[in-house]
Amino acid sequence: LDAAANTRRAWTARLKNINAVLGEMPVGRITPDTMRRYQIERSKTMSAASVNAETKLLAGVLLYCRQWQRIRGDFRKLREPKTGGRALTDDEMRRLRAAAERRSESSHILLVLQMLSCGLRHKELRTLKVGDIDLEHRCLQIRRDGTKTDAGARLVPMGEEALQAAAQLLQRAKQLGSTETFHYLFPAVEFVKIQGRKHQRRKPNPLRPQESFGDAWRSLREAAGVDPTLRLHDLRHHVATEMAEAGVPIDVADRMMGWSDPSMRKRYQHIQDAALRRGIDRLE
Repeated sequence: LDAAANTRRAWTARLKNINAVLGEMPVGRITPDTMRRYQIERSKTMSAASVNAETKLLAGVLLYCRQWQRIRGDFRKLREPKTGGRALTDDEMRRLRAAAERRSESSHILLVLQMLSCGLRHKELRTLKVGDIDLEHRCLQIRRDGTKTDAGARLVPMGEEALQAAAQLLQRAKQLGSTETFHYLFPAVEFVKIQGRKHQRRKPNPLRPQESFGDAWRSLREAAGVDPTLRLHDLRHHVATEMAEAGVPIDVADRMMGWSDPSMRKRYQHIQDAALRRGIDRLE
């Protein structure tokens, strides 16, 4: 009950996944083998870090029920990659874009992919406000309330693709009721009960941002047939890698990505073999 609102929302989402697999099992019957089978099952569609986040919550439930001590010694969390992400291959990008263009029920996911080509974090994109988009000067403003650190607040220039996507998103936001500069570009959807009826109606709330692109991303990832552990955040790794391979100056890349620590560059840039070959060809 003392957790922050965002933390509680994350717990709720994770608990939904846990209940889908273990919802009918009494807490006292959960064993280390149960935890291991859960890890194997979830690893088919999620990254190791996401699975560990869910098992950590499950461990917290067991601890609250005084059941954690009996299995604690035999439980091992999954090993997470040290890089924390990777760049996408050309084939993965092509398949994701093609699948996004085919998906009429969630057409905004293509615009999300195009906007993330600026190197934004997905939270930074979700919390953009209408007034943060400047089509005339071809840039967008990232505010501190959407960044991980104060140094992440910045002006980000938009290329032609992102500029067109921003214009379409502004039109979409207007249709959803986000008409003021302080309204969110991706308004949240709330359910409103209709008087005298049992069902509820979906109503956009421009004063709250959309909580996640997760459902649309997972659906797109499945339709594209790419690696099921591929994260939306890996697109940021991809942009950083492309800038490094293109020879973008270090200071420019740091400002574009909103890095407060230069060591983050090593974490996000994954130089591909093809780029190494091009480097050798230039020397020759």
